[in-house]
Amino acid sequence: MDVGSTVASIERAVDARRHFFLSNLATLSMKMARRMIEGDLGLAPKALDAAPFKVRVTELVDAVLAAGDGANKENTHAVKMKKPARPKTEPEAAKRKEASAAKKPKRKNVIDSSDEDDDDDDEA
Repeated sequence: MDVGSTVASIERAVDARRHFFLSNLATLSMKMARRMIEGDLGLAPKALDAAPFKVRVTELVDAVLAAGDGANKENTHAVKMKKPARPKTEPEAAKRKEASAAKKPKRKNVIDSSDEDDDDDDEA
């Protein structure tokens, strides 16, 4: 396997799989990416597990993911995974606090005058 031509082929194969990688970002692993590229190039399974190929595939796939839809190909650094956007609502802790406050009204210490009279009767 000629390293130079294989690396060029890998670059083309990764570019061809760009849409797949971006649409399957949540479940994509580098192992899965290497197996797909091996299949696309007609290579034996695990052929791209050798150190120079494995590193290059990782770099290329990371670059694809970092670039996103292709609008920004300058950023070829590792991708930071983003959490899915959640609608802005009150934090759960605040909701629970409000719910518990509504259920449990605060108690006031009330002195019942009838209790004081009972004590006086016992003393006499």
